[in-house]
Amino acid sequence: MDTKKCWICGNSIDGEVEIKLATQIEDLNLSTRVEHCLQRHSIRTVRELVELSLNDLLRMRNFGPHCAKELSEKIKAFGLKGWEIETSTATKKTR
Repeated sequence: MDTKKCWICGNSIDGEVEIKLATQIEDLNLSTRVEHCLQRHSIRTVRELVELSLNDLLRMRNFGPHCAKELSEKIKAFGLKGWEIETSTATKKTR
C-alpha cells in the first residue's frame, strides 16, 4: 500500500500532519515581527504558511532573511519541512 505524501510539507499524510497544518500561527511562539508580517498578509494557519515559497515570504514588507530563518527553524522544530535558508541570505545587509 502506497503512503501518500503531502506536496506542501513532504510528510506522509495522516491525522498528525493534518493537525499540524491546522495549527494557528499564534501557537508557534514566533517573534512579534514575524507574527505581525504573517497576519498582515492574512496568513492564519501553518497550512497557509507552508504553501508559500521562500521568495513569497521575502517579498513581504518588513520580512527579511532573519525572519525567514526564524520561521524556517520553527516550522522544522514543529516537525514539518521548512525552507532552506542560505547562511549568506540571513546575514546583515550591506549598505
